[in-house]
Amino acid sequence: MRRLIVCCVATALALSQLAAAPSPAPPEQVRAVEIYGDGEVQFRAERWDAAAELFQRAYATWPDPAYLFNIGLSYEKAERWPLAIRYFERFLREAPETPSRPEVERRLVAARQAREAQRASVEVVTVAAGAIARVTSEDGIAPCTTPCTLRVDPGPVTVIVTLAGVERVATRSLDPAERWLVHERFDDSDVARAGPSRLGPAVSWAVAGAGLVTGIVFGVIAQQDYDDGLALARRSPLPEADYDALAQRRQDLRDHSLIADIGFGVAVTGAVVGAVLWFTGDAGTPSVDARTGVGSVSWRF
Repeated sequence: MRRLIVCCVATALALSQLAAAPSPAPPEQVRAVEIYGDGEVQFRAERWDAAAELFQRAYATWPDPAYLFNIGLSYEKAERWPLAIRYFERFLREAPETPSRPEVERRLVAARQAREAQRASVEVVTVAAGAIARVTSEDGIAPCTTPCTLRVDPGPVTVIVTLAGVERVATRSLDPAERWLVHERFDDSDVARAGPSRLGPAVSWAVAGAGLVTGIVFGVIAQQDYDDGLALARRSPLPEADYDALAQRRQDLRDHSLIADIGFGVAVTGAVVGAVLWFTGDAGTPSVDARTGVGSVSWRF
């Protein structure tokens, strides 16, 4: 009896609004009440999904927030908790001053608790860690980096795992509180391609080598400039014609020494960066917690 009374709340509201509306009532409002009546018949017969569909059609015809409550109630009876929560919350947003707010809030709390108790879990594991998995369920799409475990609502779930450009797809309908282990085995070539990239260290060390060669070459040239300048400075007396040559040697010494210092600096930096990239391997792989949406970066040594 309580269920029937609750279900009839929207009908009473709709009919009262229809009676209070200026004559003649808008045809959309009249049609919405008729559709709602069909939905009420389905609700009494405990055909919850059919009732929810008709209530949604009634709301689409005439957007009375009272219909949203009955959509949520139908999904609550069907134990489709995510949809029940969605429509109860929407009802409270569109009718914030409703006198039935305490009742709806109580149902919301119960629906959230029931949903959490029924949630299934999906654990995705790959031969090589670091593959990207996308888990699609009634929750939406949740990305994660393997190995990872996500909690999802029961029902159809699709897992797409990508490693080195190769995709694996697994689909399954999960029961409440079920645990699903998705273990994707890729070919050896896929695992090899997904291994730590050595391109970064190679480039860094190539730059370091070029810097070292540059530093040595210009260091030798700078030393020659120093020796030539010293030889000129030791002439006594220094011929006036050699003053310009001595000044040029000093300028060349400064320029070539600066280039040599830069080359050695690049060599040291490149060597250090290459070593860091080599030992960290696939470090810096981003991951996202599907429940919080918070990204993180894990470093592996």
